[in-house]
Amino acid sequence: MEATCVSFLNNGRCDVLFNVPNYQYDEGDCCASTCISSHCGANGLTKAFGVNLNSIGDGFPNCIDPTMVSLTIHLNSFTSSRNKEVFFLNLTDVQLEEYYKWKGIEFWTENPRSAYFIVDCNGVNVMSIHVNNTMENKSETIMVEEGAMCRISVSNTTNVFDKWDNDPIWWVDYTVYDGNDKTIEIISGYSGDAESINFYHLPQCYFEKLQNFINVSRAYVTNDASANALAWLAGDKSGYSSCENDFLIERFALSALNFAAPIATDCYRSMEEDDSLWISTEQQCRWEYIACNKGSVETLAVRSKCLNGTLSSSVGLLSGLRRMDYGMYCPLGSTDF
Repeated sequence: MEATCVSFLNNGRCDVLFNVPNYQYDEGDCCASTCISSHCGANGLTKAFGVNLNSIGDGFPNCIDPTMVSLTIHLNSFTSSRNKEVFFLNLTDVQLEEYYKWKGIEFWTENPRSAYFIVDCNGVNVMSIHVNNTMENKSETIMVEEGAMCRISVSNTTNVFDKWDNDPIWWVDYTVYDGNDKTIEIISGYSGDAESINFYHLPQCYFEKLQNFINVSRAYVTNDASANALAWLAGDKSGYSSCENDFLIERFALSALNFAAPIATDCYRSMEEDDSLWISTEQQCRWEYIACNKGSVETLAVRSKCLNGTLSSSVGLLSGLRRMDYGMYCPLGSTDF
């Protein structure tokens, strides 16, 4: 009996009978981030976004490992590439007549092809399915590893930009939410503008440790300094941005200061740098413009960093700060405490 059970474990297929704690959730077969077979999730989805799939998709609908976290994807709307409001070429009556003679279908009313909707997290496929307008205004919840870096790609079988009379396609407008409801928005995408988007899932421990200093509902807002700081922390794999770090709050504060007052564009271009960050993945007390006392930031002097922006209120989280000097190019001036 034991030998028979072993043959079902860790084989890349989720066996519901063994999807329990005693068998380590089929030894990882039921979740994308724990399955290690070459065909994990293959043909695992027959239904998604409340619709029975015409062609079987790949996915992990039975992932119940409690170490995983949920993301909810909502398909807001579908737009045909033949929609006259978005179609990018002016067609003549002759072209439209020739198209009808060729295919026996009116150009503007031809049904679009389904789009291929792919979700990858930490380099592993979580879901791959064909989507169409029958799924409009419907949601699907997937399970991913906490803190995962994810990418959603919406590819199509034809490219209307190559040739005007290629088959029509569906362009998808969608939104990703943290959790199993639509309370905390992470990001939105529209495949008519960009085929793919990238985003981080923020670890729950960040919310718990920083709950008194951040607005959770704005944790993923891209034009918010605190949200950008959280995303930077989530992407930092140095270990210094982990929730176990005693000085995480100070590291968050410095990150928020950076995104509120980054290096001015003209300055970092002239210095041949490739971004506006004056923070780094090193432990913050090792930064050349910081001095610490017992691990806590005591001096912040970014004198020559050519900063441009505003002073984030997160500076108040640097409880040990005694001196702050933004230097010559910073519009904020120099402040001593």
